[in-house]
Amino acid sequence: MAGPTYNYGAPSSVNLFPGASLVNHGELSITYACADAARNETLVNTIRDELHSFGKDLLTEVQVRQRNEDKQSGPTSSKKDKDCEGTEIISTLLRTSSKGMDYEDLDREVKLVLSEQQPCFKSFQEFTNLSLYDFLMYKSDTFELKRLPKGCRRVKLRNKGMAKHTLHKAESGILTSKCTNMDLGLRMDSSTIIKEKSADRKEHNDQGIQVLTNPTTSALTNETQNDSIVMSVKDVTQKEQIKIDIPVCDVKNSDYEHQDNGEKNIPEVEEFLKDVNNFSRGSFVLMAGDIPYTIDLDSIGLVPWVAVLDFDPLSKEKGLLNIVQPVISSNRSLKVTQLGEIVDNLAETATRWFLFSDKQDSILSKSLGEETVTVDANGWFRKHKEWIKDPLRKIEKFANDLRTITVILLWPQNIELGKRMIRVLNSLNDELGSTPRLMVCIQSDALEEVPVSFDYLKEIFQTNLKTYKLDMRYLCSALQRTLIGTTPKDSFRLPNGKDTDECNISPMDAAWLSEDLDVLYMNKPFKNETTKDDQVIAHIEEFYKGGTLECPFWYYELVREAVVQRDIQKDIEGKLKQRLNKTTKPSHLTLYHAPGSGGSTMARSILWNLHSEFICVKIKLNPAFAQKEFEKRIEFLHAKSDLPVLLLVDAEVKMSSLIKRLPNTVIFFVQRLLYDETPIDDTDIVFLAGKITPKEAQVLCLKLEPNCRNEKQRRRLRQLREKVKTGHKRLLYEFGMTVYQHEFKGIVSFVKGHLRLGQDNVLSLLPEQICVGFLALTDYYGHTSVPCHFFAELLGQRCECIQGMEDLPAIIRELVVEDETTRKDNVRIRHWLVSKEILEQILSRQLPVAHHTVRSSDLSSPACQQLMTLARDFVVYSSQQNNLRSSCLRSILVKTFIIREKLCRTENGKRKKSIVSRLLTDIPGDPPLFTERCMILQLLVEKFDRNPSFHAHLGRFYAYCRNEYEQSEICFRKALEICDELTNCTETQVEDIIRLEIMHIYHMYATYQSRSLKKDLKTMTVEQVIGCASEACKYFEKSRNIAPKSHILETFHYTDEVKVRLLACEVVQQMQVNNLDFRKVNMDKEVNFLAYCVEIIPLLIRKCAHGEMLQPDVVSILTSQEQKYNTIFGDHQIDLIQRLSQLGSISKRRLQILSKSRSTMGANKQDIIEIVHLYEDNFREMSIRRNKISYADKDQINFDFLEWLNAIRSEVFEFTLEEVLLKVKLWKQLTASNISRFYIFVCYSLLGFGTDTGLVRSDCIDKAFVERSEILKNNDQGGMNVYRCEWLVETGHGIKRLTPDFSFNPREFFSLPGRNHERSLYVCTGKIASPNSNKWFGKILLNLDINKNVSARFVPHVNDLEGRKFEGQSVEFNLLFTMKNGYEAHNVKLMSSHQCFKCRRSLEFTSKQDGAHCPCGNYVDKNELNWSGGRWVY
Repeated sequence: MAGPTYNYGAPSSVNLFPGASLVNHGELSITYACADAARNETLVNTIRDELHSFGKDLLTEVQVRQRNEDKQSGPTSSKKDKDCEGTEIISTLLRTSSKGMDYEDLDREVKLVLSEQQPCFKSFQEFTNLSLYDFLMYKSDTFELKRLPKGCRRVKLRNKGMAKHTLHKAESGILTSKCTNMDLGLRMDSSTIIKEKSADRKEHNDQGIQVLTNPTTSALTNETQNDSIVMSVKDVTQKEQIKIDIPVCDVKNSDYEHQDNGEKNIPEVEEFLKDVNNFSRGSFVLMAGDIPYTIDLDSIGLVPWVAVLDFDPLSKEKGLLNIVQPVISSNRSLKVTQLGEIVDNLAETATRWFLFSDKQDSILSKSLGEETVTVDANGWFRKHKEWIKDPLRKIEKFANDLRTITVILLWPQNIELGKRMIRVLNSLNDELGSTPRLMVCIQSDALEEVPVSFDYLKEIFQTNLKTYKLDMRYLCSALQRTLIGTTPKDSFRLPNGKDTDECNISPMDAAWLSEDLDVLYMNKPFKNETTKDDQVIAHIEEFYKGGTLECPFWYYELVREAVVQRDIQKDIEGKLKQRLNKTTKPSHLTLYHAPGSGGSTMARSILWNLHSEFICVKIKLNPAFAQKEFEKRIEFLHAKSDLPVLLLVDAEVKMSSLIKRLPNTVIFFVQRLLYDETPIDDTDIVFLAGKITPKEAQVLCLKLEPNCRNEKQRRRLRQLREKVKTGHKRLLYEFGMTVYQHEFKGIVSFVKGHLRLGQDNVLSLLPEQICVGFLALTDYYGHTSVPCHFFAELLGQRCECIQGMEDLPAIIRELVVEDETTRKDNVRIRHWLVSKEILEQILSRQLPVAHHTVRSSDLSSPACQQLMTLARDFVVYSSQQNNLRSSCLRSILVKTFIIREKLCRTENGKRKKSIVSRLLTDIPGDPPLFTERCMILQLLVEKFDRNPSFHAHLGRFYAYCRNEYEQSEICFRKALEICDELTNCTETQVEDIIRLEIMHIYHMYATYQSRSLKKDLKTMTVEQVIGCASEACKYFEKSRNIAPKSHILETFHYTDEVKVRLLACEVVQQMQVNNLDFRKVNMDKEVNFLAYCVEIIPLLIRKCAHGEMLQPDVVSILTSQEQKYNTIFGDHQIDLIQRLSQLGSISKRRLQILSKSRSTMGANKQDIIEIVHLYEDNFREMSIRRNKISYADKDQINFDFLEWLNAIRSEVFEFTLEEVLLKVKLWKQLTASNISRFYIFVCYSLLGFGTDTGLVRSDCIDKAFVERSEILKNNDQGGMNVYRCEWLVETGHGIKRLTPDFSFNPREFFSLPGRNHERSLYVCTGKIASPNSNKWFGKILLNLDINKNVSARFVPHVNDLEGRKFEGQSVEFNLLFTMKNGYEAHNVKLMSSHQCFKCRRSLEFTSKQDGAHCPCGNYVDKNELNWSGGRWVY
């Protein structure tokens, strides 16, 4: 039998047992003979004898060779020793836990061990020349690095048996050498598998080590091979230990050779990462196919992809998406869409994953296993061309928004998928305005499979194309090493409204929220290594120079200490707390602050101070903002924490629709206000002045003085403080610049020193100076920032070379700060006053030097004289961008040139807007032509001729400033033509941002027509008045119809049309109708116009009143319009118009109803009966003609049924609940509105409670719950009647047990008067449900005689019943039916308990009960003498 051979790797190795096979074990090669278990003892004895026989000579030879190798390659041997020691250190730590260790914990423990055992080495990388991560990859056959969900990584030994075996060797002192015994058996050839004999021999070791037996041994049968034992050194030495040193040998196995190849690939990986700036800047799109699996493949999910085009049919099941989805979902908001599904806009903080394989591809791939069957690329592209364009258009829209797109293509294994990618790349290049950067990563083994069409890409992309030969394993390893520091924490803790348990959300939920919101969590939402201390200090310095402290930095105490609390901050916090504690209704507070006064910083400080008590978030206004999705995020936070939400909106445009759509939310608006504003008596508005107070100056000095570099700075700082004390106006910005800006002597000197304007040539500016001028123009007039990418062409750079502030020239960097309020690569001038000073010096550079010291609150006259030139240059340069459709560029131009700012308050207390923007106002222009201002607007129209807003505003300028109405009409018509093209486009859905723009244009044109009506009223004929009014009302209606569904319309959207209609009707009445006999003169047009106005005006007023919570000023406007309507249209005129008009029968009945309801004021019972019959006639006709009911008719039908419900509550009717329910079901069939579902819910609830019969029916309550769920599913229908509520009253029958709630809307318009709303509310009883630990959200279980829990929501904090001590106690309350919460309990009070003196039993009494009979028969009075618990009322 052949014996084992010990091969030490020498050129002339000694073979102890000729004929034995060699088994390579890395640095130590030992060949084991396979033998039957019965021969083990003989084998051990043979090995022992042979070792004793040859050991002496062998040891001598090995020691000589080792000394020679040490001389020749000392460093290599030293490296191997350190590798072995590193392996021993890690293995020893991992043996302490069978489950392994977290990577971060292992890293920390290794550092501690090295600091004790090897103090001369500062890090593990210095000790082994490899980082810990790379070392684990290098020793992948020994250690297993596994990624867990939530971004965690766990390390453990690959083979428990081997670990135990090596531990035994270490304890017994066998095989000692410079390299510890730990390395024996752990560093083995990847082709070797060790089988351990066990009870179940079918269980193989999963570490990839194969069993090798002697192939020349014929004596071993298959059965013997299966039962063979691979003997370890432990087995060999159990009989007798052999104490000899076996040196480390340099044997190159397959692992080393592969590592050598990997080392050759590493420079390519590093070059790739360098070219993409380690994914820290720019926007990246991934194109991938069937990527081969490799370790750390999920690290691809760490890259901030804005879009992924996935061509793998099996990606979702077992491909790339399946692997990276947990990682990417923990870092970014992820949405996956298939071909043909609706595609969302791209966002910087989200990833849109597009599956570019159809269902047929997926089915075929699943059925045939690993082999992917694909249709040829051309046929596939033709089949899905239209669907493919949708994602590409979204990428094009995102890229056109002044962004640089980098496409990274990971070449697939399947060549057909590669051809598909090339087709899509060609289409993407056609969609984009400029050729994107394309980086193709190809594995070395796939180079021969690249199709010929790949050469076509080189012709298209030219210098924008770069190819990399990369090994996917090393690419993923590099991504893991580079991006792992950006991963978030495992959990995110919110403040909790409950007394028990913490409120944690998962990383996936946090990433989903981050797309629209900056949420302030109780714990720091990122790992410590994300931001270093020096970065925090640098950010504080930038803040004092004019920068903004964004939400992530507020978690650092250094940042919070750097912020000075303003004097009015506590007052604002108190107002916000009062709103947050008061009610669950929507509320808001607006902070107006002078530019540069620190309003934004103070708002963030307030948010931080309140974030431990309430949910505090800041909105991100990005182009992909979708209000419906945003509302879901706010609702999620409220539902998760049971706390109200404080929402910070730091934006120039007030999003008023948010106020009306976000219950349980207080919105904190922060807006700039340039003009001095005197305090006003408005609880919803606060003002922050630009100057600081003496107290604030004192605090600033205390905080900043330690940071002064020298005594000179300290002296200047104190001088600023003293000037504030003496009444001088000083800004927060000046204090910061005095300390952190070297030799700061004031804003004038600061700007002059950095601009460095030359005196030799005052007519031209350097490109850097022009960039600064443009930034100052947009900041001073538009209050907006600009992407760095915008200036690439002006600075003579390629677009991809300017991606961040660090890429800008030094002259620009010293004057700007980053502004990440809208996007991460935007910059703005440090301070509003610095912007003003830059404009002063650039625009008046031709004047003498003395001018530069004279300043006022506004731009000087010499500067304004040259303002038109700078504005014109900015428009021309903007038009030279390749992305004229950019929403970002459009927003910058609109804010700078179009938006009109509010002026000081007028005599009636309202702020009035200027006619044109402040920039146009500052450009000198002589009336009546204002030529210079007109030329700027004409230039905008010329350069951006497809922007309807510019055409409309030019038309407005012609009308209001130059009185050129014909030219104005031409401009408006052009704007309307473009709007019609946008709305009639069938290729893509009209986006909300476009709808809002068109809505404003339609309303602008309608207002223009109404002003024309007023201006020319005296010279117009009746036909002209009607025509002009009809045209205006047409576009008022179109403006409302084009508005996004999620947008709640303002009051003026209705009242402006009512105003025009009332004016036109009044004029027609005065000119014709008063002296007109309709029976003798044919005036159908005039009569029909009046008839339509008589019907539509009450509807418009009702919709306005029911669409929002009515403020006092809105109630006043609507009341005056209702009174004017009643004055114009008398009862006789309404009756005459409805008889002679050509209106339909339904409309005529409505006019009859209106006439009867006003003539009798609801007092005549017969009129009320006729009104109800007219409504029911209309309902029957509507039921017959239900297929012809338009969307506009449904609003009128809703009001018809509401008025019918009001009318039948009169004492002359006795409708049962079932009769009402049938009518309400018809209402639902006609309109499918939520208000109809609400009344079905109410009717079923009353039937279930047994309010009429006394019989409680659980089946009716179940029906009510079904309708309630339908209301919640369709809660996006708009704001109409969202606040409709009904109280349960004490007396009445059927629907009369309800009375409307008017807490939201203090009155109704054009409704039947005389109804009694003062009836006593019914007192219900119930018990407070468990656990009652949330002060904002509690439940009361109603006392119903059924086996079903029916609960009403109440607010424990408002009713002084918060805390678990009230759990289970009996209470009384008034029941309110609401659309939002179903059942609500109000006026909740504890019931009082009183003892029966006869049987000592306690009885519970409501506040309306004076006594009751005890079950024992005794009558118990409610008084203080027998009170035994509950509410004390005496």
